Amino acid sequence: MTSLSRLTTLSQANVAASHHRTIRIHEHKKWKRILEQAYPLPPAPPEMCRDAFLEELLKPYESESYSKTIDTEDSILNKVQFGEITELGGNYFNAEEKLLNIRVLFGDKLKRSSISAKDSVATDSLPYGPDLNKLMKERYGNIASAIGYFAVIFQLQTLKHRMNMFKERWRMDLSIDKELRLFGWSIKDYLNRFSQPNLLYLDTAERLLGKQIECFKFRMDLKEINRLIDCVIEDVRSKRNICNGSMVLIKDAEMDIEVLLTNSQKEATEEHAKVAKAAANMPRSADPFGRRAKAIYSKINHFDFVYPIEARYRINWTQTTMEQSILKVDFEEKRLSDELNGIKQQIEEVRSLWKISSVAYNAQIYSLKNSIMDRELQYEENLELAESQIQMTRLRLNKAKDDLKYYKEQIPMFHRKIAEVQEILALQELENRKSSRASRKSSRKSSGAKLLMKAKK
Repeated sequence: MTSLSRLTTLSQANVAASHHRTIRIHEHKKWKRILEQAYPLPPAPPEMCRDAFLEELLKPYESESYSKTIDTEDSILNKVQFGEITELGGNYFNAEEKLLNIRVLFGDKLKRSSISAKDSVATDSLPYGPDLNKLMKERYGNIASAIGYFAVIFQLQTLKHRMNMFKERWRMDLSIDKELRLFGWSIKDYLNRFSQPNLLYLDTAERLLGKQIECFKFRMDLKEINRLIDCVIEDVRSKRNICNGSMVLIKDAEMDIEVLLTNSQKEATEEHAKVAKAAANMPRSADPFGRRAKAIYSKINHFDFVYPIEARYRINWTQTTMEQSILKVDFEEKRLSDELNGIKQQIEEVRSLWKISSVAYNAQIYSLKNSIMDRELQYEENLELAESQIQMTRLRLNKAKDDLKYYKEQIPMFHRKIAEVQEILALQELENRKSSRASRKSSRKSSGAKLLMKAKK
């Protein structure tokens, strides 16, 4: 259902936008047609395109000779008056360019006249500087008044179109009597309804409208506003006095019915006095059968009895209707005030909840920030310790690499020294063997000699 309502809302918005766009296009064409009728161009030859035709039409105003530029004051006034734009080729700024050319050429001519007498020109035939300023001011004043004129009409038309857009959003198709103009603002419509013999039309309208009566009243209000806007537009467009035109209708819509009832009562009293006076002054010979007297007395009885009852009934009905309207407005105002107070209370509750949640969020954020800072400090300390350990390990590793390299370089030397030591040990062992052999031989010789000596003895 939500998607369906959204699609319905979007379709209604698209229809309203397309309708508004159609109205704008129609109004654009309408104003274009009005401007073309107010400032027409001469007919273009069929063999020329529009650009070539406009170029040919504006060509005389682009470069003019001195003789063509200088005009009399009356001719310039005729050309700069509002509504005579066709004499200037349809361009608002040609008149100003023309006046500037006149001023420049007029100054050059005065300079030349001071040098040579034969080139002098009579100053009486040329417009003076103050005259040109006057013409320029009148020209700009006319343009400003025209802009204001079109701006007022444009704003009124824009307001009217907005009212029509609101009116089109609440369409109704009911067979209600439109001659009575229910909820109309005009006092004539009110008197027309007030003069009805009974109030059956109100019951019929209430039965037909039902819950749409507020919508019907809203549409009638918009229609009355558009009616007053149309009157103002016609007054502005026709340049009539607004006080004698549209303001009369606006004041008619603001008129009070109680004043009319009082005036009607006064007129009825005066009419009763006239009838009574006529009945008293009528001779019997003028009405032998008493018909006129009966008619006069019946009229007197009507004014004495029937009309006061009807007038009192109408006044009571008007006051009751007004009181009902006031009660309805008061009830609606009370409902809206209660709804507004409820909304204010909800806003205060939401505001208090927002404050409490903001305090809780701020405290939580503060604690999280502190924990994050502590973790960051701890992580920084651990990182520094790890970096120092890594640096020491790297130094030890580099030292071990250097020692390994050094010891690898010392291995051949150690091998040579070992070989030398082994050679020395081998030589020493060989010498020891030789010495041991020599000692054995000497010991053998000494023992043999001893044996020989013993044997000789």
